[in-house]
Amino acid sequence: MKHSFKNLFVIIMILISLIGSSIQATSVDALAYPDANITVSLPASWQTAKLIDVWGYDASNVYIAGNGTSSGATLPLIYKKNGTAWDPSTPGLPTAPGTWTSGSLKAVWGADTTNIYTVGNGTSSGATLPVIYKKNGTAWDPSSPDLPVTEGEPWIAGFLEDVWGPSASDVYAVGYGSTFGAPTKPLVYRSTDNGANWEYSLPPLLASWNGYLYG
Repeated sequence: MKHSFKNLFVIIMILISLIGSSIQATSVDALAYPDANITVSLPASWQTAKLIDVWGYDASNVYIAGNGTSSGATLPLIYKKNGTAWDPSTPGLPTAPGTWTSGSLKAVWGADTTNIYTVGNGTSSGATLPVIYKKNGTAWDPSSPDLPVTEGEPWIAGFLEDVWGPSASDVYAVGYGSTFGAPTKPLVYRSTDNGANWEYSLPPLLASWNGYLYG
């Protein structure tokens, strides 16, 4: 369902740079009514934004994920369709590990109207780490799953590019990462407890190959 619905919005708000206090964007309704346009406002005090992925369960539950800048920091940004308007959410950064200073969202998906996830990466104490948000009522709860350790060497970076699952209790987040000086490797996280915990796995690669997962 994710990709079929996602294709419906291929002309909507993808990689749009925002300047000023708002942007002009095409709404869901504009696909049926080409002359219709809406204004999507930036959150208060935000300067720019980039909208990267869109997913919807039905016409009343449509979400767009990306990032924007506020006071010079890149932060996660989510919009939810509310009638003919789009309501912005600015979820907080994780509180651990380290001190988080930025975040960016790359994908959004839900199993239903309550179990909704968005994934990406951010910067914590100088390291790039994966980040996963799960919708909790009107809020978004952040987590940063542990990076892998391979052959006794911890990974130094992790990026998440997509999220999907066959059910609310079986969800996968995929991307890539690396250890210091090593080839980039594909990275998979799986949660079987509604997003409470995430376990990583590492798909095998041929020797000296780089690997990435995007969807």
